[in-house]
Amino acid sequence: MSTRSDIVPSLIGSRIVAEKGIRGRRAATKRERSSFLARRRIPAYRASQRGAGALGRLPSLPSSFDLPSLLLALNTAIALTSVLVAVLTGVRFSVDSSRMDLLLCAGFSVAAISIFAFEIAPTLGGSAIGKPETWASLIARIISAVLITGAAFARGQVRKPDRALPTTLGACSLALLVIWSGTRALVQAVGDAGSTNGSELPMTIAFALLALLYLGAMVGFGLRFRRWLEDLDSWLALAATLWLFSSLNFVFRPILPGDQAALAISCACLPASCWLSASGEEFARRSSVVRSRRREPELRARSTMD
Repeated sequence: MSTRSDIVPSLIGSRIVAEKGIRGRRAATKRERSSFLARRRIPAYRASQRGAGALGRLPSLPSSFDLPSLLLALNTAIALTSVLVAVLTGVRFSVDSSRMDLLLCAGFSVAAISIFAFEIAPTLGGSAIGKPETWASLIARIISAVLITGAAFARGQVRKPDRALPTTLGACSLALLVIWSGTRALVQAVGDAGSTNGSELPMTIAFALLALLYLGAMVGFGLRFRRWLEDLDSWLALAATLWLFSSLNFVFRPILPGDQAALAISCACLPASCWLSASGEEFARRSSVVRSRRREPELRARSTMD
């Protein structure tokens, strides 16, 4: 007479069945995550399709552009995008107190202030950008790249978030003022003798340093995305890749509006990523955890009083 153990084989210790169960759970988790990301990205895709269709229905487009006007428009777009990203990362920092958000807010704030002060404001009166403003803008861009690259490798939270953000932004503004004053004094001291040929090598070295910094940012945000699977890290890695090739383009070719266009395209991706990250489920979960940690001393004090 056959027993139940003979009919139904034992599953305990069966490696094949266990592996199939693990693989099934992994596949289900992967399908759920893919469907969740697809639902979040469908509205952006539809908006881009509508924008492309509206652009195609225009009656006529100009075949040529005025180079100074085009550069001014691109610089304005990059500056406004940097302001928006700085505001969104500042909001994230006010909730999460993350060091990465603090450095990102400082980096994009430096980029926005330097573009407005050194590249847009001098051209509003119809004059060209001077050498002090050019060098100050380049040094400010390097400082911004250093802060953004540092954000890619930053871990943990700030102990005093209420003082950290105003202090950091004030220090960055003071540093930009010192850089502008120093470049003006240096240009006046050096003079115009041999400035055209002598400035090519330092500028090439500066853009090569920018390319190295953006390469580090690309690797850092790529590793963060591989570990935490956050949308903000993936978009920042994509933007750092575009910044890298833009800097290499500055190194190997003269400055053309296409280089600024690459910067504008890379910056245009960031507000959407910050908004998605700020409104995502993971950010909401992290915010609730941080708020509960902040309320722990108050709850302990109430329990002791009771």
